[in-house]
Formats: sequence, C-alpha cells, structure tokens
Amino acid sequence: MKKFTHRSWLKACVVALAIAMTAALTACGGSTKGAGKMTKCYRAANYHVIDAMSWGHTNEYELELNDDDTYRLVVHNYRFGLEDFANRGLRTIIYWGTYTSAPSADEETSHLDVKLAAATRIYLDQQDKAFSRTTDFPSGNLTLDTDAWTDAMSQLYLKEDGANGAAADFLAQYAHELEITVEDPSLLPEDTTLSYRLVTIPDLSNGVTDEMTLGF
Repeated sequence: MKKFTHRSWLKACVVALAIAMTAALTACGGSTKGAGKMTKCYRAANYHVIDAMSWGHTNEYELELNDDDTYRLVVHNYRFGLEDFANRGLRTIIYWGTYTSAPSADEETSHLDVKLAAATRIYLDQQDKAFSRTTDFPSGNLTLDTDAWTDAMSQLYLKEDGANGAAADFLAQYAHELEITVEDPSLLPEDTTLSYRLVTIPDLSNGVTDEMTLGF
C-alpha cells in the first residue's frame, strides 16, 4: 500500500482547491466591450504542482463568442504555496477582439477552429504576494488597461529600451492572433457526453503570461 505522506495530503488539497476555484471562476458573463450579445462560452482548466519549489497553481480559461463576431478571452492564474498558504496571488488577463470560425481541421463533427484576431484591448490585473518576484511583468500589485491608460500605467510598463510605454506599445507587444479548437455540443446534439469546452489551450507564450502560467 502506498504510504500517505504529508506531501501527498498537500497535493490532495491542491486538487480540491483547483476544483473549487474552477467552479468559482467559470461562470461566463457577457462582454464588456462592444454591443454584441454572448452566444457561446467555452471553458477549460488545469492545475500544476511544483514539488521542488513547494508551489501550486491553477489556470482557468474562458472564451466568449458574441453575435457581432467579437470575442472575450479571460485567463485566470492563481498561485499558492503548498506549505505557506499566505504566499498566494491572482492574475487575471482579459483580451477583446474579433473572430472567425470554421469546421475544425481535425474533422471532428463537434469541433470548430476559432481564429482570434489580435486583441484590440487587453486588461491585466495582478494581486498579492505570489507575484512579488515575477520576471515577465513588473512585480507586485498592478492593473493595466489599454482602453483606460494612465501615466501611472506608463511608469509600470516599460518597453524593451527602458522607456515608459503607452497602450499602443503594450498591444503591439502582447496582442497576437490565436487559433483555438473548441467542442460545441450543438453541432452533434445526439451525443450527450459533449460539453462547451476548449479542446486546445490558448498558446499565450508571446502574450501576458509566463512559464508558470502556461504550465509544463
């Protein structure tokens, strides 16, 4: 019989926390940019444990498609210490833009390939201790919004040459085209095992994320 250790107990807690957080964060809502009405919402979540660092983190992805061919992509990343639960943080990134869709190249009847144009707005909110030593973005608590840019945000976001950045610079660096395969039960209603989910996780390696957010 496998020995039940303190470490395995902590991992069990991580799984429970991931499930609870997914339930809390996956309620789809309407877009806050544009007049489009949400028609579909696709979701996915995962979690990771990094034993060597005593770290855990969960990721939740939510893609909303609207009837005016616009989208809202939301990414939540929650980090926490496996032994120091006070060492935690939450990062939320929201992308807005336009999209097109077509039958998936994988030829699955219930799948669509959704092509997201480069975002026209990005909102980033970062909170708490776990983001105090990030290298992908300024450390600590911050909020950046390309539709409500301020001088204070320019001081937080520095371009590669070290100069203060503007909203246009931020979009130029972090807004990229994406292609995501989704599962849509309405395309195969006789199959009751299907769900509105992301088949592929968005590749945000060039976006407002880092290695820990993306997973391993």
